[in-house]
Amino acid sequence: MTTPPATFSDPDAQRQFDQQGFVVFRGLARDHVPDLRALYHETHDTTAPSVDLPDLVAPDAWKTQTNPGASFAIGVDEADEATRIRIHEGLQPVWRRIFAEHLTGHRALLMSFLMKWPGEFSALPLHQDPTIVDERRYRSLTVWIPLVDTSVALDNGPLYVIPGSHTAGDEARGTGTSPTYYEFFDQLWPLAVPIEMQAGDGLWFDSRILHGSPPNRSGEPRLAVGTAIAPTEANLVHAMARPDGDVDLLSVDDDFYRTMSPRQLTEHPPAGMPVADTIPMKTRPYTPAAVAAGAAAYGRADRSSRRAKVL
Repeated sequence: MTTPPATFSDPDAQRQFDQQGFVVFRGLARDHVPDLRALYHETHDTTAPSVDLPDLVAPDAWKTQTNPGASFAIGVDEADEATRIRIHEGLQPVWRRIFAEHLTGHRALLMSFLMKWPGEFSALPLHQDPTIVDERRYRSLTVWIPLVDTSVALDNGPLYVIPGSHTAGDEARGTGTSPTYYEFFDQLWPLAVPIEMQAGDGLWFDSRILHGSPPNRSGEPRLAVGTAIAPTEANLVHAMARPDGDVDLLSVDDDFYRTMSPRQLTEHPPAGMPVADTIPMKTRPYTPAAVAAGAAAYGRADRSSRRAKVL
């Protein structure tokens, strides 16, 4: 495995990103928040979905689920092609400015608004983002920007991450893959830390980091926007499990991730695409001890090294 090229132009941000798998930039897109909210209202049905709720739900049941709750909406899952193009055109100038200022040479791929409607069924389970580059050579990431303030006090489903979990294992993530950490879900949430943010702050995180969010119990919608990011020079891949237990890294282009949604990839697995390489599914499986070690290192760090990067 080769050392991936730097992600951030700021050495301090890069150091923090390498060590804990995420970095927060305060005020990253604060000036864009009104326009981003307007774009959401222009391109989405802003009516909360009707959810058929069971009579009794255990208080912590959401912590062990593997699928997003019915009141969590990934915008691109519902959008038609014309709407996706409009979202892409509306978001691209924002990413172009931000990337030029803070990244070393990257492009935006899958872009989406992320709505967490109020209610117990709006949780996002702990998960990793898909493998979109050959991670033996490159690193991909996500930028997540809340368009409202998020915090534990507001109880509106702030994003949580498990620090250091991006290096705790080495497994491909894509169509038909089954992550090892599903086997010890009950041990993960106590290791996660909330990232409390104001509208327009930016959270950058490694695609491999474990992250998720509890239900939004605030009574108000929690809206955010995010995009998957890859180095400009990297060829894109999509991981697809094979019957023999290995994983094919399918060779895909930028349009694949600009037009496909997570739900589409689940319901309609890609077929007939060239295979760039075949790799073991679990070169280095995740273990509770490995994930806990990264979180413990974060907890031992002094306050200055833990402080989020501020613009």
